[in-house]
Amino acid sequence: MSIFMNTFMTTFSDPGKITSGNVEEVDSFFHNNELIFFGANYCSTCETIKPARSKHCSVCNCCIMLFDHHCIWVNNCIGYYNYKWFMGFLIANINLLSYGGYLCYQAMSTARAAFPTLSYWKTIVSTNNSNKATGILLILCVIFIMIVILFTGLHLRYLYLGVTTNECDKWSEVEYLVDLGSLYQIVDNTLNEKYVEKCVIMNHNNDSYETVFISLKNEKVLFSSDDGIVLRKIESVEDDLFNIYDHGFVDNLKERIFNRTFY
Repeated sequence: MSIFMNTFMTTFSDPGKITSGNVEEVDSFFHNNELIFFGANYCSTCETIKPARSKHCSVCNCCIMLFDHHCIWVNNCIGYYNYKWFMGFLIANINLLSYGGYLCYQAMSTARAAFPTLSYWKTIVSTNNSNKATGILLILCVIFIMIVILFTGLHLRYLYLGVTTNECDKWSEVEYLVDLGSLYQIVDNTLNEKYVEKCVIMNHNNDSYETVFISLKNEKVLFSSDDGIVLRKIESVEDDLFNIYDHGFVDNLKERIFNRTFY
């Protein structure tokens, strides 16, 4: 019963669709960190504000609150309101595959008793159709249970880090900039930006090169190295950056499973 309920709820429940009617309320749930999510962001497709931690899904054709990913297995987005059902879906599948694999193994062990000279593999491929079907199901259970366990472990890691699947990709881009030595924090808070990317461009007037700093939000040039803006170079993602969405594993779990907010 658990597998059917969790599959049904993951497939058909609202993941947190953002509409013109609820966008202002959703926008107050999470703050922009001006690093991977930015203020005054706008979805040109939905023609509404794009709140922090949301993303437009091209398959569902709408923005999803606390977007994690679009799951092809249930043909639905995984977001703020159905993440708990998705995790239940994964756990229920582990239980189902474990039990199914156990029953198939027991059946194969019984069948092999009739062919004591054959190995398990020989019993599957060279005896009757019933053993072949049972053996194939056993192999599939073993393969898929490993995949589902790995996927569940990956999501538990994301919960520990306080990120979604979508945010993990965004943090990878930030880490890439840090590795290049191109990410800087604006210490002088005179601009409406918190972090900028260092970039070298060609000055077409005299074919010289100029160091400029561009916005992470829209890649517009904000200022040059000669403008006297006080900056701090980000040397490490772990030491120099703070994930405001990470409240510790327990609170992250409460946020995703019980829809608690901590702002």
